[in-house]
Amino acid sequence: KGFRSKIGATDPMVLPPDALLLGIAREQRGHVSLPPWPGSTCPPGVYEGTVASGDMWVQDVRRIEDMHRRFGSLCEEMEAAAVAGVAAKFGIPFLAIKDI
Repeated sequence: KGFRSKIGATDPMVLPPDALLLGIAREQRGHVSLPPWPGSTCPPGVYEGTVASGDMWVQDVRRIEDMHRRFGSLCEEMEAAAVAGVAAKFGIPFLAIKDI
């Protein structure tokens, strides 16, 4: 669904993914078959959703859960929102794919 970045105290910034790239990723996810991690019986899944991004590494479970509640994020990270912002500024298509 894109990236959400919190600016200041209350102003989240949303950077949506490129529609064409998202369509290609959606089409291809049906062709992905991944084996389980060593020691696991459950294979990895492919999920689509919001990535919350910030300017510091968040390790506190309560803060991570708060971001999830507020923004509906599937994960939190620090890198891709900056890349998405630069891509948007210069009109370059962008889609982040995370391996978690």
